[in-house]
Amino acid sequence: AKSAGAYHIFDDKDKPSYYRIYRQDATYKTLTGNVDVTQAAGIPGGYTIVFTNEAGKSWSTTVSGGVYSINLPQGYTYDISLGGANGYIINNGTSLDITDTTTTHDIVIEAVELYTVTGNVTGLGSKISNVALIYTPATARVYVPQPVIDTGASTYSVLLEPNIEYTISAEGVNDYAIQTNTITIGTANQSTDVVFVQKPLYTIVINSPDLDATQLSKLSLTFTNLNEAGYFYTFTDVSTVALRDGVYKIDYAGLDEYPVQLALTSNLTVAGA
Repeated sequence: AKSAGAYHIFDDKDKPSYYRIYRQDATYKTLTGNVDVTQAAGIPGGYTIVFTNEAGKSWSTTVSGGVYSINLPQGYTYDISLGGANGYIINNGTSLDITDTTTTHDIVIEAVELYTVTGNVTGLGSKISNVALIYTPATARVYVPQPVIDTGASTYSVLLEPNIEYTISAEGVNDYAIQTNTITIGTANQSTDVVFVQKPLYTIVINSPDLDATQLSKLSLTFTNLNEAGYFYTFTDVSTVALRDGVYKIDYAGLDEYPVQLALTSNLTVAGA
């Protein structure tokens, strides 16, 4: 459990039977180690070393006099990363098992060769406030880019490693796609725009022969994307329904004054047509 609270325990396949459940406090282990920053010139002061277990819960500590110390629940495997030190990585292993015999673990930090990529973010309009950019390297890398978007200016900035191909993706704007979604930079800063285009929409013809013209004019249809939480589309004119690829649940409104209801209706699948 990542936080305190009341939890419901269940089995998503079978009917569970519970005989006895014990809860006990975690056994903490003090972990210390030296931190070598000889290859990390310019690392900002106040950076932290972060230990994250398999459940996603994190503990962090600062470095003082080249040494760190932290208390961690034992019996877990932790991913080790840096906080507040973008552009620097741990190069001597980023995973550690904490057992009852684990007491020390030295850490070596090094700077990553990075260059700044900036540019405009276009095509989103006011939806730019919803977008988050993600840069994924083609090969496994320790350094994780952290793009920053200025929504007011519609611009972005990100630090990338040279000669590494990155795939650019986005969260929060599922109705749009990135026109050119890969980038590889050389050993220099550069400017490249991220251009979004709306995903193709396909006309959906609505047939409802049991409604007269007046009822059809009052009918409102809502299509809820079943595979993408938070994405639904309402049409008050059923002759203008257009949707992108997806699987949609259909709901209706506007006909409460009539003794009619939507009959059993299957989900709508839109796939390229």
